[in-house]
Amino acid sequence: MRQSPFRHLLTVVGVATIVLEINPVTSESIRLGVLALTEEATHSVVLSALAFGGITLIWELACVIVAAHLLEANLARKIIGHIRQTIGKVGLKKLIHSRSNLMTDLAITLLMGSPATIILKHSQDPERSIEQNRRLGYVMSVGASIVATLQGAAIAAGIWHPSAITITIALATVLISLIAYHYIKKYLANIS
Repeated sequence: MRQSPFRHLLTVVGVATIVLEINPVTSESIRLGVLALTEEATHSVVLSALAFGGITLIWELACVIVAAHLLEANLARKIIGHIRQTIGKVGLKKLIHSRSNLMTDLAITLLMGSPATIILKHSQDPERSIEQNRRLGYVMSVGASIVATLQGAAIAAGIWHPSAITITIALATVLISLIAYHYIKKYLANIS
């Protein structure tokens, strides 16, 4: 059965959205641009932090909705099958057959975005429903936006009010990133 041109267009836009999300150059540029514009316009740490966290939430949620629906398409099933085969060929077969915990999922989200977490979970369990994928994506999006709000506060405060407190906040966000890295490293070590 042929898909309509509109359906093809939605698929292309969806894939492009996910590629932009996973690519740190585009997603970070947009998010930092919003932070910089808000900081310049308001000189408010709170508004800048909320803008940074807010754009992260909007960006992540949009990608979650798209990714959850794309995973139901025939093309996505073929791609997931190809990913499973490729992962098996390079010796990471356990990646498909193991289950990650919430902290590892959040770490993946912080490093690569909510779609990467959904795709990994869907690769592990291809029978996951759109609702299960969306629910996981929503939780990961909120977690990522909370971390982004803290990062936005650290950046904005550091611009206008450098102090021991802003340095502490900045170090806390670095610590969160290191913890995310630790969970990913631990997860990959356990499945190798």
